[in-house]
Amino acid sequence: GSREDTFTMGATLNNEDTIDGGADGTASGENDLVTATVTGLTSVTGALNISNVEVIDLTNNGTVTINAASITGADSINVFASSDTTNFTNLASGATIGLGKTAAADQVIGTVDVKLADATGTADVINFGVNEATSATLTGTCIETANLVLSTTDTDIAESTLTISALNASTVNI
Repeated sequence: GSREDTFTMGATLNNEDTIDGGADGTASGENDLVTATVTGLTSVTGALNISNVEVIDLTNNGTVTINAASITGADSINVFASSDTTNFTNLASGATIGLGKTAAADQVIGTVDVKLADATGTADVINFGVNEATSATLTGTCIETANLVLSTTDTDIAESTLTISALNASTVNI
């Protein structure tokens, strides 16, 4: 694909799919998008093959494990959930996990666990974009820096409650 492709996968996205967004234009906002409901995916079925897609929006209504080893070129992987458990494995250092929807109803995210593909580095970073997340527990290990990037446009951002005591990052920046 090229320039602002949208891949709407419903509840069918899994490890057997390959999505390549192709080259995008250079203008601001020219991003590809994948949307999917991923409830119930496991470390095997959740090994997603997505490349050259800038925004990935995943809805979870239960428990899911997303193996991100073959997700490349994403600016953010956003999770929309309701008091559920979302596990991300094999994330690249510098990955951004978005919590909640922009300009939508508040989200009770539940637990989001992050694990890096290579946790042996000395400067590993995970970014969390927070928008409309009324309650989220962030967990992870072997992360040197966690950046919590709070929305500057969300009028309900003051309602967000993040529990980070099990994130185990050496440094947390807000």
